[in-house]
Amino acid sequence: MLGSYGVYIQGVNDMNINKFDDIDFELPKDFYMKFIEHDSKFKVYKIRYAYKTIRNNPRENYKYLISDDEIDAKFKFLEFVEWFNGKYKHRSISNVKILDVELLGTVTK
Repeated sequence: MLGSYGVYIQGVNDMNINKFDDIDFELPKDFYMKFIEHDSKFKVYKIRYAYKTIRNNPRENYKYLISDDEIDAKFKFLEFVEWFNGKYKHRSISNVKILDVELLGTVTK
């Protein structure tokens, strides 16, 4: 079913493909009929971190992300910090220290 906000594939483990997904190919007309159903597993991590604001105030916060393992989760988080500081220069964060990386569990879809 095609909608203005995306595509819903019925009967395929409730998999959603929408306009926000990075799809590097045009979906064929028979995509939904020929799609092979399978389970996808995603590990969800919670990363607690400390940082200093642009006014040098200390803060602590946390983010959730999907990753293969703990080391990959740390790298993805540090990439997020670089992206955030590049996009929001007026709110950049510095002296970022990862305090804890916790595996919350696995999501099967």
